[in-house]
Amino acid sequence: MGYQRASMASISARLGGSKATLYGYFNSKEALFAAVMMTALEEQGEQMLQLLEVSSEDPVATLKTFALRYVSFIRTPELQATIRTTSSSGVGNALGVELYELEPKRAWDEIAGYMERLMEAGVLISAPPLRTTYHLKGLLEAGIL
Repeated sequence: MGYQRASMASISARLGGSKATLYGYFNSKEALFAAVMMTALEEQGEQMLQLLEVSSEDPVATLKTFALRYVSFIRTPELQATIRTTSSSGVGNALGVELYELEPKRAWDEIAGYMERLMEAGVLISAPPLRTTYHLKGLLEAGIL
């Protein structure tokens, strides 16, 4: 039936539970979809973040490894499907906000923390860490998303 046509009532009917129970766990269809998609993608995302936790004598190599993994990750069919569904919901939709708040925001904040540690160590030029992180994200996603 697809995301657009699915309703909480049809989802609960298909699961064999009540709509009230479903709303007890998720306050909207967007929240339910976001939770399902993030659960499916969470393990891959955590593996990428772990790359940045390892203290390395070669942070450039660490960032390159992270970049290659990230580009592979954003090209996965699961993530592409999530992006297509989110994009088709329209600008300013609740689904996009729900998805971003669940996992990507936390992950990019962690990456900014890594960048900040590199700046403090003198490996990178000092700059606003979150802005630097979003520049990296933009470079990695250019031409893919």
